[in-house]
Amino acid sequence: MINSGGENIYPDEIEAAMVRCPAVDDVCVVGLPDDRWGHAVTAFVVPARDTEPLAAAEKAMAYVRDVLPSLKQPKRVIAIGAIPRSGVGKTLRRTLVAGEFEPLGESTRG
Repeated sequence: MINSGGENIYPDEIEAAMVRCPAVDDVCVVGLPDDRWGHAVTAFVVPARDTEPLAAAEKAMAYVRDVLPSLKQPKRVIAIGAIPRSGVGKTLRRTLVAGEFEPLGESTRG
């Protein structure tokens, strides 16, 4: 759960919406520290095949504007090569929160 601006936001709900975007193959949503909101909803996406990383991030951001209420829309969408997973396939959100990723492209809401 992400606490942003005093609201509880569930990453699974956002991920379920974003994974339906044709420009996205995989997604992980986390709360990154933010001075104003406490935590900012941030989505990490793996671009679909033949989709440029920056274009995938921008298309994912545009897609969620149509399917999610403003409160649940990510403040940032960052394209990365792969979502980190454990040996048994569990998503390692803490790796992304710790900043252990190589951004390929980014789109921000503003």
